[in-house]
Amino acid sequence: PAGAVTGLVVSEEGHVLTSIFNVAADTAFVAKKTGQPPAWNAQDPLEKQAAPPEGGVEQKPNAVTRIMLVLPDGSRHTPVIGAPPLRQIALPTTLSAAEFSDLAGCTDRRVGAKHAYTAPCIGPASVILDPAMTVHTPRALWFSTGIRAIDHAVESICSIDAQPLMDATCLHALRLLAPALRHNDAHPDDLDGRLQSQLGVWLSAAGINRVNFGASHGIGHVLGGALGMPHGITSCVMLPAVLRYNAAVPEQAARQHLISEALGDANRSAADQVQSLIAALGLPTRLRDAGVTEDMFASLSEKAMQSHWVRTNPRKIDAPAQVEEILRSAW
Repeated sequence: PAGAVTGLVVSEEGHVLTSIFNVAADTAFVAKKTGQPPAWNAQDPLEKQAAPPEGGVEQKPNAVTRIMLVLPDGSRHTPVIGAPPLRQIALPTTLSAAEFSDLAGCTDRRVGAKHAYTAPCIGPASVILDPAMTVHTPRALWFSTGIRAIDHAVESICSIDAQPLMDATCLHALRLLAPALRHNDAHPDDLDGRLQSQLGVWLSAAGINRVNFGASHGIGHVLGGALGMPHGITSCVMLPAVLRYNAAVPEQAARQHLISEALGDANRSAADQVQSLIAALGLPTRLRDAGVTEDMFASLSEKAMQSHWVRTNPRKIDAPAQVEEILRSAW
């Protein structure tokens, strides 16, 4: 709703204690040390704290409760959290690109919502791309996360704050990924071909947490949280529909033409080329193929309005009816 923000209450250790939705935008939140598990301070709206959920993580004495706010325009205000004592080294076996970011996520099954985490140095210190490590990855997981990588690239190129660096890396990612994924399908044991997909993923990740994504990611997180749909599959069923929705904006049509060229056919729409690739890989291309029914649209649309990436979609989305339009297109 207008004038509302979304927030997460986070402990000093990085635990999400609870979610806050539809908070008045002019309400100020401050971090406050407390020797007790935090509770709402009804007497002072400037020092609102939230109690941990039943069965949740109890705070240590003197812990600080921090709140990340997402404003209606999609901008985020993230609290400072300490760095971990030891960095990771990642050897990825899928194409999701999570290892190239400082983001993490989990599903709150109580409310059917995805929570995002970020902090200094939570991303790996090194990523080792070894295609031999990927040969046992299930086929559907490999290819659906490959489409997720394409989604990263596409929504970086089409971002409201697109940048030349992301254009360069993400357009080249598409040039690598589209043929490489088809090659992986035809020649699954070709390690050089699998490495080409991994390199495409690396390039596609350049925009993660550097530019704002759009409704494919935003609605996808809602589908994941509410229905348990894997992120790779959410990209399969949502990205073509979001591309078509956004193409009505002239500037976006121009950006999508760059994507069409990178995918190999400048005379064919980006949405059609992405959808054809998904179908060729034997993945679902419609929401109905992934078990979504029409009676879910209203609740999914309401939840999607809490996503900062829905609110930063390049074609403005400011009402659940617009989300439902996209869902019906994708169904």
